[in-house]
Amino acid sequence: MSIVLSKLSCSNKANLITGFMKNSKIILYSLPIFGGGFMNFLITNFLLKYTTDVLLIAPAILGSILFTARIWDAINDPIIGHLSDITISKMGKRKSWIILSSLPLVISFILVWQDPFNHSTLSIVWLTIILFIFFTLITALYVPHYSLGADLTKSYNERNKIFAIRSLVENIGVIIAVLFTAKLEKNLISSGNLLFGGSIIFALVFLILVFWFSKSIDEKATSYKVKGKTSLFISFSHVLKNKNTRYVLLGTLCTQFASTIIMVMAPFYAPLVLGQKVGSILVAVFMIGALLSTLLWPLLGKTLEKKQIWQICTFVLSLGFTYFLFATTFSIVLTYIICFILGSFAGGILIILPSMIADCIDEDEAKHHQRKEGIFYSVFTFVNKTGMGFASALAGFILYFSLYNSKLSIQSQSTIDIIKIFYALTPMLLFLGGFISMKKYSLSQKNHKKILTKLS
Repeated sequence: MSIVLSKLSCSNKANLITGFMKNSKIILYSLPIFGGGFMNFLITNFLLKYTTDVLLIAPAILGSILFTARIWDAINDPIIGHLSDITISKMGKRKSWIILSSLPLVISFILVWQDPFNHSTLSIVWLTIILFIFFTLITALYVPHYSLGADLTKSYNERNKIFAIRSLVENIGVIIAVLFTAKLEKNLISSGNLLFGGSIIFALVFLILVFWFSKSIDEKATSYKVKGKTSLFISFSHVLKNKNTRYVLLGTLCTQFASTIIMVMAPFYAPLVLGQKVGSILVAVFMIGALLSTLLWPLLGKTLEKKQIWQICTFVLSLGFTYFLFATTFSIVLTYIICFILGSFAGGILIILPSMIADCIDEDEAKHHQRKEGIFYSVFTFVNKTGMGFASALAGFILYFSLYNSKLSIQSQSTIDIIKIFYALTPMLLFLGGFISMKKYSLSQKNHKKILTKLS
């Protein structure tokens, strides 16, 4: 597919808002989020291992740092979302946040892996400050980028395509990060140099992609002003009062919680149950399934409602994770196949959730006569991060409760059983909860058309 650099003009504004978008233009819109996928995965899945084993920071201290940093990461979501809603800039209120945050973001990402104070108390202070900066800037990338995606079109089905391609580009970044993590884990002692060099190369690629994005997307054709009286509190209350949004957020919490358990616990489940250190490979196969299925779901979305796609995906995932109760050292190939299939259904969830939020924004605009993409997507990312945080904390508690000891080459059978049951049943129950959460969701394509008629 060829990508042609061209600016969106005001003359095709109507087409952008109501109808078809070229795949090449959506890819250009999605470029910055490639970096978000790469950075988020490494920080979430490798920082704990690296800082405890290489930087020699005590796990309890690091846990406290990550906990407080994640709290700030969640708090700053609605703040940045609201600020992006009321921003006035010649670059565009969403583009300005994405572009201006990109350079300091990659600098903070590079610095988080460095220890200029050589394992002293100041190393802890350094890491804390850098993490707070990083989590602030990653929010300044994600929330405005999601918001811009909702503005590109109001078409019910075209939004599925927009967030499918966005998810595709993000997952490419995640898969590269998974492979990079596998390389780092094999050479953990010397991983500092590899991390530094890899981070520099990544930073250059990311900045080039952001520059390409900035020259290709003209937000003037897709911007909306927030009209009338508004404040962070008022905007936040509108999000929570929207019942369809509440259903989506509850489903988001369940599925993000489950997904984090899958990612975080895979390195422990794989060697204990499958007998091989293939945790990173399991995650990679899962993500490849999600990646390859990305463009299938928008096609199905032309005949199925978003709610139907959601319930199909969550039901299959809930049912599928019971397999991990019965996996053995002799079923590694079958496990890879199951992971790929389950990943393909997880890909549907990644697309449908932000597309549903975009429809909820239209519903809210019809009621309150204000368009507030920033605050809606900031609450969406807030819930995602909350799920990640609680899931990581629960995973740590389960490891402690199971008496897992990293210094032992052989774990007790009770430890293995607890980790196996937790890895299988927790995602199963959470995906089932996600299935149930959307039972009363009412924004069908027919109802959405009525909302658009009211807005017009």
